[in-house]
Amino acid sequence: MKENRLKYSVEIVHQCGEYYKQGHSLKETAEHFNVPYQWVKVNLLRYGYRQPSKILKHQLHPPIEYFSKIDSHSKAYILGWLFSDGYVCRNPYGFTLGIALQAQDKYILDFIAKELDIPISKIKKYKNSYKLCVNERTICEDLIKLGVEEDKSHKETYFPDIPEEYHSSFIAGIFDGDGCITQKTAYNYTVVSICNNSRTFL
Repeated sequence: MKENRLKYSVEIVHQCGEYYKQGHSLKETAEHFNVPYQWVKVNLLRYGYRQPSKILKHQLHPPIEYFSKIDSHSKAYILGWLFSDGYVCRNPYGFTLGIALQAQDKYILDFIAKELDIPISKIKKYKNSYKLCVNERTICEDLIKLGVEEDKSHKETYFPDIPEEYHSSFIAGIFDGDGCITQKTAYNYTVVSICNNSRTFL
């Protein structure tokens, strides 16, 4: 039985790399050294045993410039959703845009995918939720410029620089993601609120 390694050293990376260079597949390499497939995939790229251009050749597509200019209510509304429940992060291949919603809100992800001209197959089910991930540099860079930064939940957030005529749609997207309406029947009034970590943004 192979040893189950909980920690993997740089030496193991190089051993995997040399084995991979001999013509073995990533799956065969992972099984041979008893390490996770995803770990092999990422680290062989990181240490130069694989080339991104070869990996992504089949994934090439025109840049998504949807957010290069906010000139519609739909764009502003989706931007609001991404401000509340979306994220942008760097990965070994470039950038990833992601948004995860509860199962009953999948229709929102369908709408976003359609607007971005992204295949519905990019929406994946995970337990009781659905997640949309897009690996595309242009769309992520445009969103970062608008304020959807990496690790944004721990940073001060600012209202994006978009035309004033679309402010209401942007706020509607924010509200659908982070807002709520509470009816205080005992006192006969209703509370409308938005939760956000940034006082400046609120």
